[in-house]
Amino acid sequence: MRWVYGDGPAGDESLIAAVRSATEGFPAGAPYVWLAGEAGTVRALRRHLVEERAVDRRAIHFAGYWRRLTQDDAPTAEDLAEARERLAMRAG
Repeated sequence: MRWVYGDGPAGDESLIAAVRSATEGFPAGAPYVWLAGEAGTVRALRRHLVEERAVDRRAIHFAGYWRRLTQDDAPTAEDLAEARERLAMRAG
């Protein structure tokens, strides 16, 4: 376990960098991953695990509990893609 502390966007970048650089203790085989936090950070970590660590996307449960946007901001293409993927996962 490694404690990574930061505040705001800089903290999110610190967390992403820590996960990307972690080589010790990363489980072999088929791990299950649970991610929760700021939506953009969770999305970046999930992409890293799927694309660079070859973790099966079905073995990752993720939840973006908050976003660094105002409620007036329209959803981005990434937001819509994530929502479609979540719906597809629920459908089977």
